[in-house]
Amino acid sequence: MNNSLTIRFAKPEEAKDIYSMIRESFLDYTKYMNNTGIAPALKDTLEDVQKVVDANKALILLDEDKPVGSLKCDIQGDFAYIGRVCILPKCRKRGYGTLIMHKAEDYCLNEGVKCIALHTTAHNVPLIRFYLNLGYIVHSTTTDRGYIRVLLIKPLEEIDFNKIPSFIIDK
Repeated sequence: MNNSLTIRFAKPEEAKDIYSMIRESFLDYTKYMNNTGIAPALKDTLEDVQKVVDANKALILLDEDKPVGSLKCDIQGDFAYIGRVCILPKCRKRGYGTLIMHKAEDYCLNEGVKCIALHTTAHNVPLIRFYLNLGYIVHSTTTDRGYIRVLLIKPLEEIDFNKIPSFIIDK
């Protein structure tokens, strides 16, 4: 990893930075939602983000101590759900997304997680391709939010695909 890059759990005072990054990053996401509204991440409040940070579930990516990306990682038992993955638009195409995802996956492995899951819109083909290249596979789709969402999973060990917990399916 580049010496100017740091990936770690976010500090409470960085919630505001993460909130701003989510807002800037997910404006792009909305255009892939097929005119069905705004990205759910844009409905998050600063208080919502602060709770995730305070629960030690937010990773932040810093380039020369400036926040450029983040994600949240919620572990429950053998499963983890990754969400709100964001890299500032001006910082994309530098491998940052791959770096922060690998850091999250390493953390999950160390915590004994057997499977990681995440959702994205089905219309964001470049983003789906990104996750497929990281080893995620399509599990299912849903329209419960008014647009087609894809549930992608990455088994870290052999799992029963019929036993994905509801906390992941319902995210």
